[in-house]
Amino acid sequence: MKVKPFIIIFLSLLLCFSAVFSSSAALLSAKDLLIDKINNYKLPFNKDFYNKTSSDISLEINKFNGTVKEQAGDYTGSKIAFNVQLDEPNKAIKLNYDANIQKNSCKGDIYLTEDRIIFSKDIISLIKNFNIDELDSFPLLEQGPDYLYMISGQLKPVWEQMQSYQSQKLPVEYQDFMLFIVEAIPDKYINQSSGEITIKLDQSGFEDVLYCLVTKVFNEKERFADIIYKINKYTFEAQGLNPEAARNLIISGFAEISPPTREEIHAIGSFLDVSLLYSCSLQTYGTGNFEINMAIKAPDQSVKGSIDILSKSVTNKDNYDGSYLIKINFEDDKRKTLDGSVSGAFNYKASSATSDMKLDLTAKDNAAGEVYFDIGATIKSKDKINQALQIKVPELNTSNSINITDIMPAPGKTNQQVKDIFIDGKRIDCPVNPKIAEKGIMLPVRIISEALGYQVNWIEPNEISITGKNKVITLFVNQKTYTVNGQEKELEMAPYVENNSTMVLMDFISQELGVSINLSGGNLYIIKAQE
Repeated sequence: MKVKPFIIIFLSLLLCFSAVFSSSAALLSAKDLLIDKINNYKLPFNKDFYNKTSSDISLEINKFNGTVKEQAGDYTGSKIAFNVQLDEPNKAIKLNYDANIQKNSCKGDIYLTEDRIIFSKDIISLIKNFNIDELDSFPLLEQGPDYLYMISGQLKPVWEQMQSYQSQKLPVEYQDFMLFIVEAIPDKYINQSSGEITIKLDQSGFEDVLYCLVTKVFNEKERFADIIYKINKYTFEAQGLNPEAARNLIISGFAEISPPTREEIHAIGSFLDVSLLYSCSLQTYGTGNFEINMAIKAPDQSVKGSIDILSKSVTNKDNYDGSYLIKINFEDDKRKTLDGSVSGAFNYKASSATSDMKLDLTAKDNAAGEVYFDIGATIKSKDKINQALQIKVPELNTSNSINITDIMPAPGKTNQQVKDIFIDGKRIDCPVNPKIAEKGIMLPVRIISEALGYQVNWIEPNEISITGKNKVITLFVNQKTYTVNGQEKELEMAPYVENNSTMVLMDFISQELGVSINLSGGNLYIIKAQE
């Protein structure tokens, strides 16, 4: 997904008060003006950025030091270039990546549709470049069909939000959430002066607003539950909860606790000190500023630190410009520290946009003189509206794709029945279905052996000869003993004949024919050994 637009939306949530007001609005209170602005807010950039857009994004790791470098290797200089295309009318996003990780290159594609995420199988090489070895247990992912995919209901809100952005509006659930918060702020903290609305809170004001907000939540728990449900609708659906059940679950949580008193809210000040300043123009065009500073200390004094967020924006007829800075600093009582910052700037014009982001994160044990990690990265992007853009999403079938969830282990499931057999991603037609036996899964030996490149002969009265790849294997029906190049071995279960097919244990196939086998999702996946 594109990095910059989601940062912009986040900032817009903080700076979303810049709509046009009628002359009669001057008669409203500052709080009423703010509420009116939220109700009439329009995103300050071209709606077509969420219709058809092409974006070029580059990520470069320019610093990778500390013990993490010793453990994972040096990623300094690693780069990934992305081309991200959005075709909202066809509900498709295509992300093409070209990566150079630790001097290893790989390219591939990722597609997002209405209900699924599709990866070209090159994604496995990209993941392995980050020394993630767990995928070695699933060679089919890398050696199998061209595409891997997963079905996800969580993509629905992405496309619903696109529709809101095309109307230059925030999703209604976020708008309702912001209205709920502003309604809870006492009027004395919201001021109007010189064409601007300002909210300014010191620690005392923060505690007062927090108390009013929590009280409003308890007094309007049905409305609050409805807002929370709408924001997390698809998460609740994934848990099997309908709207009424989800809302009742949220509301029931309030029955178990009492609303905090002012004294209890004031106690927060013993470990959290907050100041906040927000301002925006009352006009269509103007400036917006948001700044929050939080000083944090654990009640037992074991950790102290700070989080500071600053953002600025300027909107005029032709441009929407902004910048942001997020800084964190923490230290524990053993002099271990974590310092980090994210900074960036963006610019929207009528049909193009640019952004830059810089990330720095450092963790140290100052007492021991050890640097755990010292990482720096930059992200740059260029977006351009392209109304001619059309994305062709791959047409998936059983021959060219695998559902990732089908080949991952199913926790707690044993004795799975085998529906189909795939060899290097291609389904084979078996004369006899695989059988679950006491000692394992029994498979038809001829069709699998021949698909793997071996020659199979039946020799009366009960002998099976398998030859190829410098091996001569001899099996005997109803006998556990068999030979490989004259060396005698023993099976845990003797082969048997069913419907003119000789059935052997799956372990024999994997051990003697040089393949890896995964059983998952009711299917058997056989991968040839690389020669």
